[in-house]
Amino acid sequence: MKKSVFLTILILFSTHFLFSQEVKIIESILIEHVDLKVEKVQKILQLSDFEVGEIKKIELECLQKIQKLESRKRCNLQKRTQKLVIERDERLKKILSHENFLKYLIIEKGELERFPMQSD
Repeated sequence: MKKSVFLTILILFSTHFLFSQEVKIIESILIEHVDLKVEKVQKILQLSDFEVGEIKKIELECLQKIQKLESRKRCNLQKRTQKLVIERDERLKKILSHENFLKYLIIEKGELERFPMQSD
């Protein structure tokens, strides 16, 4: 009896530990992705430290919400993801100038080669 209780507790603890490690790994990957993306954008757009911090915060929150959606089985992922991206874009518009927001979208879409930007 004691062995089975101990084994059950051990299994539960191990499962919880593995799940928390997986969450930490996913979180670190999301943070790294946001850091690289914003660093690339900052080099091109010459953003202020405030803008960089806010963009990182907005991007990370959006990616975290999308990641949570992906774990749900009963949701229309494409529609909800699209709503989150629209919400993110609205928040970015409040931080960036109109011109920098448009450039941000071009950079994000990977179309920088098609629309080369000129330095002012």
